[in-house]
Amino acid sequence: MVEEDCPYKILIADGDADKSFTQGLLKNPNYKNLDIDYIDYPEDTNIRTFIRKFRNAISLIKTKYAIYADNDDFILINNLKKALIFFESNSEIETLALPHYRFSINNGSTNTDSNLYSDGKELEFQALRYIENKKIFSDNLLLRLKESIRIFPSDYFVYAIHKTKNFEAFMQETVKYPIDYIFFWERHFTYSVGIVGNISSAKELDPFLVRQEDTSMLASSLIDKERLIKIRFSSAWKRQYPKFVNGLYNVSREYKEMSNGVFKFYFRIHFGINLYLRIIQGLVGQLTRKFKLVYSSLSKFILWRLGKSRHNLDNKVIDKNVDLARLKFFLNKKN
Repeated sequence: MVEEDCPYKILIADGDADKSFTQGLLKNPNYKNLDIDYIDYPEDTNIRTFIRKFRNAISLIKTKYAIYADNDDFILINNLKKALIFFESNSEIETLALPHYRFSINNGSTNTDSNLYSDGKELEFQALRYIENKKIFSDNLLLRLKESIRIFPSDYFVYAIHKTKNFEAFMQETVKYPIDYIFFWERHFTYSVGIVGNISSAKELDPFLVRQEDTSMLASSLIDKERLIKIRFSSAWKRQYPKFVNGLYNVSREYKEMSNGVFKFYFRIHFGINLYLRIIQGLVGQLTRKFKLVYSSLSKFILWRLGKSRHNLDNKVIDKNVDLARLKFFLNKKN
């Protein structure tokens, strides 16, 4: 953000156990030109603590728009500026959901820590494709919700530009009941964007977010902790699922009058079908994971069917893109 000359306020919601590293950075004069609000939160010892922190942090945002980024994400400020100008010029939009770039370090490692820095290894960049699913842009709330369930476009919807008032309304519901699975939180977030509607994925805009692969400790831990076939038949699921559905209905009531019975009947049918389909896909994935070529081919096929496929960016494309070339240089620096 220093090298990108970030002009926007940055809110750091720090739930680390050891906050000394981040607090030390904030005292570093290199960051004096960044407008940072630092909030010291209790350690994220469990999902509920994280969700309460997230909700509280959003309530502190005073700007009209907000984006969410993890600490292994990178923002391309020039592209973000253009996206905000577009958003401001199209006030009917509720969410600007653009694709993003991804990069990984080609070092052959599966260790999260060793994937953080390039150390001279080759960087591989990809780009998500733009959303072309017309049902996502429909005026019909239930149709948008159905498609949000079917394709689960969290990469686009969570890491979108949000109107802060919507962002806060989504998260307000998540602290009204105890959530034990991040599964429900991620889907509440994603489906809420679909419920609110007026989503844009303008192709004239370039991605403003670059996400790093294989560095999320949470994602790697959830593979075992929240294996869908296990949590679906747990007592925690039975407690949370009805409240999860009710929370989404409460979000929908803010934007469209609809009977509780109609919403829940529709949701339970489409969510149920999708849930068991994902369980089957998960079982097939477990069986084929050791066969890398088969597993990779199946994964790509599923992403293609959902309209979420990616394409590789070669070095010529990256070098011609000023913002990506600058990021690549930054990532390859020996610090």
